Amino acid sequence: MRRGQLARYALLALRAAADCNFATVVHVHRWTATLSARLLDARDSLRRRGCRLIVVTSGFALSLDGVTCVDGTETRAAARAFPSLSGSLHRKAFAGWKGDRGLVLAYAAERAVAGAWAATTLEPYFWNLEADVAWKGDLYEALADWNDRAEDLLCIDLTRSTYDWAHLRSHDPGDWLRDEDKHNCLMTAARASTRLLERVAAVAAVPGRRAYLELRFASECARHRRLHGNCTMRELWDAPDRAARRRGALFTWTAAGGTAASPLGAPPSSGRPRPTARSGTPSRTPGPGARRAARGGVTRDAFWVDDAVQVALRDSEWHQGSRS
Repeated sequence: MRRGQLARYALLALRAAADCNFATVVHVHRWTATLSARLLDARDSLRRRGCRLIVVTSGFALSLDGVTCVDGTETRAAARAFPSLSGSLHRKAFAGWKGDRGLVLAYAAERAVAGAWAATTLEPYFWNLEADVAWKGDLYEALADWNDRAEDLLCIDLTRSTYDWAHLRSHDPGDWLRDEDKHNCLMTAARASTRLLERVAAVAAVPGRRAYLELRFASECARHRRLHGNCTMRELWDAPDRAARRRGALFTWTAAGGTAASPLGAPPSSGRPRPTARSGTPSRTPGPGARRAARGGVTRDAFWVDDAVQVALRDSEWHQGSRS
C-alpha cells in the first residue's frame, strides 16, 4: 500500500472517531505563498475539531502534512472515469477542472479509499470552497454555523433556471436533464450531502451528461426529488441573522477587475416575496446570471426557491440514515 493511501486511511480513522460532520474541499489551480498560508490555517482550524481538509489540485501534485491531497489533473484515465466532467461545452466556461469538479473528484477519491466502510467513515456533508474564496477568522466556526441545516445542498443564488438564463441549454442533449428539473446556483462556497455527491458522481461517470457547473448539483437534486422525493436544497444565505454573522467571514477576490474582495452573497430581504413557478415550467423571473450582469458581476441578492424544495429532512428516516 502506498504512503498516500496509508495517510488517507489514518485521516479517515480520525474522522470516524470524531464528531465533525463535514469535510472541507478546496480546489487549487495555482500555488502561491498566500494560498499556502491560508490552507495551513484552514487545516489547523479544522483539525482541532476532528475535521478534515481535502485539497484538490489541477496540473500539479501536492503533499501537505495533515491534509488529504487529491491530484485532479485532467488525465486520460480521469477522463475515462468521469467523461461528463471532461471535455468542453464552452471553452471559457469549461477550462480545466473547475467549480464543482474538485468537489466531485474529492468525494470519488474518498469513496474509493473508504470502500465498504464509506457509510460509517465518510462525513455526511462536504463543503466546497473554490480557490479564490478566502475567509476571516476561524474557518471551522464559519462553516459550522450551518450545522443546524439538514438539506442535501446549500449554495448561493439558488433558483429555478429561467428561459432568459444564458446557460439554460449548456448541457449535453438528451432527456437525462429535463427543463422541469433545471435549477442553478453558484458553487463558489457550497455544501453537499454525501448522498447527493454519490448521485452527481454517478451521472458524471456516464458519457454524454456534461452540464454547466452551475446546473449540475441543483438540477440533479431537483431530478431526484421529482422521482424519489428525497432530496432537498436551500439558499446558503437563508436567514438575515446568519448572513449578519457570517457574510463578512467568507469572500472572494473575483470582483470586477480582480482588485477587491466581494462578500459571498447577501441576506434575503425580509419583505421580499418568494418567487413561485408552475410545476414543470421554468420560472420567467430573472435569474442570478442576469442579476449579476446588471450589477457588474458582484452578487448582491439571495434568491429563494419554492417552499417545497426547502423542506428539511431533519426528521425523515432517509436523513437520519445519512447521519448514522
